[in-house]
Amino acid sequence: MEDNSLYNRYALAFLEVAKKEKKVEEYRKEIIELKDFFKNEPDFVRVLKLTDIPKEKRYGIIEKVFKNFSEDSRNYLKIMIKNNRAYFIYKILKETLFRFDDYLEIEEGTLFSSFEMNSQQIETIKKAVEKNVNRRVELKLVIDPNLIGGFVVSLKNDIFDASMLTKINGLKASLIKD
Repeated sequence: MEDNSLYNRYALAFLEVAKKEKKVEEYRKEIIELKDFFKNEPDFVRVLKLTDIPKEKRYGIIEKVFKNFSEDSRNYLKIMIKNNRAYFIYKILKETLFRFDDYLEIEEGTLFSSFEMNSQQIETIKKAVEKNVNRRVELKLVIDPNLIGGFVVSLKNDIFDASMLTKINGLKASLIKD
């Protein structure tokens, strides 16, 4: 069983820094980039957690690799290294994003589609979903060849199904009823 309170403590502390600096939106974008980077670069995490490499040298790596990020975000990573939490960086960043999204009332979801959509189509769907849930929504597009047509939006607590299969089943049910 994992102790999520560790991730939560880091996340809430960084959220407080962001609120104090009035940079919650800006830092949220950086957290997304960092989270994706650490998810896709497990070898980089292995280097950061090596205790036989002096911490100062690992701090230098953070400064060099993430030079385009805010000083606060770089310091956030350095604190994790200082406290020997490099192994948990991805999970801490994931919790941090969750806390930032909660504070900003943003809900992330997945848009499943049978076909590639352009940004205008995605934006139209996003606006319709936002109207329904009264929150800001960010959607990640996933092409699902198993969908016959249409799309499905999946959020944490809601599913909006506009797939052809659902429409066909609804039509079938209404025909059987009559």
